[in-house]
Amino acid sequence: MKAALQLADRIKPVLSPFWLRLSRIRLDRRAVTTLEYALVAGVICVVIVHGITTAAVGMKNTFATIAAEL
Repeated sequence: MKAALQLADRIKPVLSPFWLRLSRIRLDRRAVTTLEYALVAGVICVVIVHGITTAAVGMKNTFATIAAEL
């Protein structure tokens, strides 16, 4: 137990700035809003890429059918 407390005392100064920054981010609503916008933008990009890919496959099949009939 004593060794664990000594280790915690050595790690505490190192982690303290990290936890301080993390608590500032949690308190700053702008950071949270920015993160939410980034996630929404990421989802929109995935949807757009999926839609373009699906449309491209459909067009390829359509042109292949037309080419086969010619």
